[in-house]
Amino acid sequence: MNSKLKNMSGEELINKILGGERDFSGINLEVGFKFSRHDGYNNLKDYLRNNATEEKPPYNFASSKLVMMTAKELYLPFASFENADFKAAEIYDSDFTKANFNNAYFWAATIQDSNFSEANLEGAYLKQTTLSGINFTGANMKGVDLIEADLQFVQFNSANLQNAKMNGVGDGAIISNNFEGANLEGATYTKEELESFDKTNDMNNSSIKYLRWSNYSS
Repeated sequence: MNSKLKNMSGEELINKILGGERDFSGINLEVGFKFSRHDGYNNLKDYLRNNATEEKPPYNFASSKLVMMTAKELYLPFASFENADFKAAEIYDSDFTKANFNNAYFWAATIQDSNFSEANLEGAYLKQTTLSGINFTGANMKGVDLIEADLQFVQFNSANLQNAKMNGVGDGAIISNNFEGANLEGATYTKEELESFDKTNDMNNSSIKYLRWSNYSS
């Protein structure tokens, strides 16, 4: 992470986006900013819907600190969040389709009902996150750290989870989430959880039959 970050208030960020700026790499957003409480938030959502398109340069938040931010209904497909810090952030009902979260840091974040389909999350740190109703369909999650993450109704269909660290997510997470077609080669899981997973009653009626575990850690 760049040590020379530019401090920026949430109000300044919103105004700059509405003013047409797209490069916010290396910013240090005020800690705990709640987007929805700003008077211009509805304008921001409408603006992003019309301007965060594949035909235009992507919004760039690479190497930025967005610690403890709270946002709902953000529309930022194709955006770059490489090496961004989302520690303890709260994100709801947002769209990050095909966005780049390579090596992003999400420790203890809460993300609900959001779309990360075909996003790049290779090497992302999602340890102890709460992920509910997330669509990771086709996402690149190679080497992602999901240790002790709380996974609820998450779609991992056709995602690349090679070498993902999934220790401590619990055997229930395998049953309540969809891994159909996902690549879990080399993904790690604790011995106790894997044994519980193997004792599941009906393998044909759940997504566990698609898992390709190659090893686990004790």
